[in-house]
Amino acid sequence: FSIKMGQQNSRPVFDSKLIKSHVEHALIQQDGRHNDIPTASTPGPHPRAAVSHCPLLPLSHHLGTWGTNKLTVTDEATKTALLGDKRFQRAFMTYFSLLNNQYNSNSTALALSQLFSGPIPLVYGLFSSLGLPLTFLSDGIELRSAILVAQSLTLSAVDWQPGIYDLLTSSQLARPASELLGPEELLRRVAYDGRFSGVMKGGAGYHNINQILSNPSARAAVVEYVQQLDCRNLSLLLPQLASLSVLLLTATHKPGKA
Repeated sequence: FSIKMGQQNSRPVFDSKLIKSHVEHALIQQDGRHNDIPTASTPGPHPRAAVSHCPLLPLSHHLGTWGTNKLTVTDEATKTALLGDKRFQRAFMTYFSLLNNQYNSNSTALALSQLFSGPIPLVYGLFSSLGLPLTFLSDGIELRSAILVAQSLTLSAVDWQPGIYDLLTSSQLARPASELLGPEELLRRVAYDGRFSGVMKGGAGYHNINQILSNPSARAAVVEYVQQLDCRNLSLLLPQLASLSVLLLTATHKPGKA
């Protein structure tokens, strides 16, 4: 199905399609792919204005339904215990949806509480799966969509990776870098860094990131590059990262592959 956001009552149409996808289709499919309907249907760049139209969404019959699991997430303890387990994505989704009601549908307040409080704040899960949870969160807050915010928190929980958490909370990151560099120069150095050679034996791809983070030499290189990223001017850095992301996507995409 497709959504034309320039049409009259476009926001109700968008909401109805999002709800339909949310009810019927799991966020993470059995083969590890993600349900792209929420991302593809999100209008932009000015969601509350009459914009042209959204892209054609993937056919829903290609997506799997939510799995069933008797275990539920009821509190902070069970949430923490089940972090990183994709089998409980529906349980997490239900948990965050119910929490949203406790916050009087203030999904921004819900997000802040989950991302920055508790024994293991979910903020470290925002960067899993190439940052898809962060994308959902951004869209959810901008559109004031409780479903997108709950989906963001759910992905942050089920795609949780201890290696990313350990890396981002490492005391080594607090040490001053010998030099600060832009993202393009950092990536150029990564390409010729022998510490990564032969590490990803399972092949290229984000799904093999644990092979990098579990290798002491490669992990030390990642910490070094994170330290060296020049974050002094965010208004300059963010467009650089955005442009570089598009370049990486197009440069590494194989023709004919989804």
